[in-house]
Amino acid sequence: MLQVMAAATKNDWPKIPDEVVERLLTLLRNEEMYKSPHAGHVLHFFEFESPRLTDRQKWLCIGFLNAHGDQFSDVHSQQVVTELRYGLYGDYLKRSAPFTLPSLPVRNSGRRKD
Repeated sequence: MLQVMAAATKNDWPKIPDEVVERLLTLLRNEEMYKSPHAGHVLHFFEFESPRLTDRQKWLCIGFLNAHGDQFSDVHSQQVVTELRYGLYGDYLKRSAPFTLPSLPVRNSGRRKD
């Protein structure tokens, strides 16, 4: 997986493939990685590649951080989680909504206008 991650950073991909993002999030989602100092380096991938992540991928990352971000115990990993969550040094995961809800017509309340 780290080879794929390295290839992505050296590649001219206009967008990162979904498979790379999904596999990295899967890699991060285990007890050993929550304790590992290497998790911060994997998390940095999302920071560095944020301009090339799709809105869907950013939503996946945000969902992951909301669900699992507090489980990382390594200081560096915690710092990267905070940077990604709150954009302390940039809007890494700034995104638009993956879909927009259509506006609903205003319904008549049933009252008569006199």
